Amino acid sequence: MSLLGRVCLLAVVIAGVRSDILAQSLTARTNGDRLRVSVEGVRFLSGDALRKLRDGVPVDYVFRLTALTSRVGSVLAKAEYRFVISYDIFEEKFQVSRIRPTPRVLSHLSLAAAEAACVDILELPIQSISSTKPFWLRWEYEAEESKPAENSEVSLGGLVEIFSRKTAKEPSRGVVESGPFILSNLPRIAPGRGGTNP
Repeated sequence: MSLLGRVCLLAVVIAGVRSDILAQSLTARTNGDRLRVSVEGVRFLSGDALRKLRDGVPVDYVFRLTALTSRVGSVLAKAEYRFVISYDIFEEKFQVSRIRPTPRVLSHLSLAAAEAACVDILELPIQSISSTKPFWLRWEYEAEESKPAENSEVSLGGLVEIFSRKTAKEPSRGVVESGPFILSNLPRIAPGRGGTNP
């Protein structure tokens, strides 16, 4: 391949990666004493994690939401959410079981609905965030295989997990950052709409 061809190919690859990054966004709004966050353009149920789910293997997901004084500044507020996501290979539907901070189970979900069930509930307390000083938000996710309980009954998912251990790859993970935000400038959720998460 000529030098010009290589340069063009590199430019296409960089442009593709750049457009994918730009498509990811993190927005915020206030709801009483809580900061609610929405994440767009991120497909975290993908790759190895999605393949494991469709093989019947549950996957643990941890989501961390952090408010910082700057992109690399000190932490103002932080919350962690933990889910176990599973897939019914017969009904071809997902189940999202929230473990932390409060238990909740949603089942018979499409892939998009399962992702939304994890992301749409993200929030932070705003007491430690200044209403007039800028701050940044960071959303992180990490996926790992669920560890089977001791003395548990053998299941199809368990067998798949056992035989796939040798080829297991690194857990899926990602980060989306956005800012600066100013609390007093953020849109507010009207009373009675988008209330506190159950």
